[in-house]
Parts: sequence; structure tokens; C-alpha cells
Amino acid sequence: MNLNGKFTSVSKTDHHDGVILVGFCGDVCPHDLRPWDIQYIKSWYSMPPDCKHEICSTWPEEIEPAYPAAKKNFINGFLLLRI
Repeated sequence: MNLNGKFTSVSKTDHHDGVILVGFCGDVCPHDLRPWDIQYIKSWYSMPPDCKHEICSTWPEEIEPAYPAAKKNFINGFLLLRI
């Protein structure tokens, strides 16, 4: 699976806060990610390899968006990373 340019951080928090919400676009859906794809995304955001991850179909309500439209722009789903 080619992930180049098809994911981005959409949460207001970043890896320094221990939580990152990643949104997907194009032909990438988080449900299709393989374990090495998830590890690649974790390393992209400097998250530890053993950090927890959760695939979300909808926006997790406890996460503040980086910008207002982030909640509706990423219809493919999300990957929530937590230290």
C-alpha cells in the first residue's frame, strides 16, 4: 500500500502531548492498514513503536481538531495514536 501523501495529523495535539489523530484520504482506509503500515505512521510522527493505536470510523469526540473542517474532510477514517 502506498501511503505517500495520503495521511496527515488532524488533531490539535501532537506527539509531545502523547496523542495524535491521523486522517486518511485518497484510496487509503485505516481498516486496510497492515501492521508495518501502522508502524510506519507511528515512526513518521516520532511515536514509540509500542504506543497504543485505535482505528476509528468517526471522529473521537475527546479529540480537538487542528482546524474546524478536519472533522468532516477525512471520510476514510482515522488512526488514533496514544503514548
